[in-house]
Amino acid sequence: SVSNENVVWLLKWAYYVLPSLSNFDIRSEVANGVPIDYTYCAWAIFYGLLWTAFFLVIASAAFEERDV
Repeated sequence: SVSNENVVWLLKWAYYVLPSLSNFDIRSEVANGVPIDYTYCAWAIFYGLLWTAFFLVIASAAFEERDV
């Protein structure tokens, strides 16, 4: 049986490890005509590039030993 502490630990781990896609959500600002700050755009681009680089490194390490 799975204990409650294990589920809480797993969900906390996933919260901190998986990328937060809410950083890219600007629907309410666009719908209400609020201008988007350039620093917010820069942060979202940096955040996306950082996660892209992370996943490319993981994929590269996974396929390093394979003959593809």
